[in-house]
Amino acid sequence: MELGATVCLARKPLCLLCPLNQVCRAQASGTAEQLPVKLRRKEPVRLEGVLLIARNRGKVLLRERPASERRMAGFWELPTPEQLPGAHVLATIGTVRHTITHHHYTFQVAKALAPRSRQPFRWFRPRELLEIPLSTTARKALRLAGIL
Repeated sequence: MELGATVCLARKPLCLLCPLNQVCRAQASGTAEQLPVKLRRKEPVRLEGVLLIARNRGKVLLRERPASERRMAGFWELPTPEQLPGAHVLATIGTVRHTITHHHYTFQVAKALAPRSRQPFRWFRPRELLEIPLSTTARKALRLAGIL
């Protein structure tokens, strides 16, 4: 990695000073000045949704991501209206934003009444939220609501 930062410079490589000059394929093929190839930046993907904050007796309802999920399996997150059918939205609290690579998320955060729920949902006391793997968007929304 040190060679890449000090010798294999973009457009002006210092091939004559390189200790790997004799075995370098880019030097042998005459392509050293064309490297590294910059990848084209991906267009941002904008995603929007609603996160529900349902409270009951001081507890907050969260949903656990299934173990089969490719990303963040086992993490806890706030449910969406699609994941919690029968929920009744009471009021919008505000908006949270989150960016991962080229994905830009915007979530409306709303207070809601939740129907009875089973797995993968569970009620947590606010102090328990500090002890579980919690998604970043859930953390942001819970902070916005004054729960964290």
